[in-house]
Amino acid sequence: MDQPGPALDEMEGRRGWYDPQMLASVRALSEGTAVASAKHGVRTISVAARELVSGMILHSNVVTKEGVMIIGAGHEINEMTLEKIQNFESMSGIREPIFIVDQNPPAK
Repeated sequence: MDQPGPALDEMEGRRGWYDPQMLASVRALSEGTAVASAKHGVRTISVAARELVSGMILHSNVVTKEGVMIIGAGHEINEMTLEKIQNFESMSGIREPIFIVDQNPPAK
């Protein structure tokens, strides 16, 4: 079976046509970069690279637009990794949205 990468690239290039969160989810699943969440009761939220702050925990890998993984899922963002992500974002771009663990789930 063909990989969906080229089709997803084309769809991501058509801003406003497709839901970016859906496309990111499909890409993460197809590349194996998503961490199982529903099974473990983990809630996630999507953010842009510029919205990341220290203390956030990655739920998906942080990947450049060329497909190079720079930080893996499960990593807690600190000042050093935040700077690394910002540098890659300015140089080559980061695939967005980035999924992080929702550390403030709704009360039951």
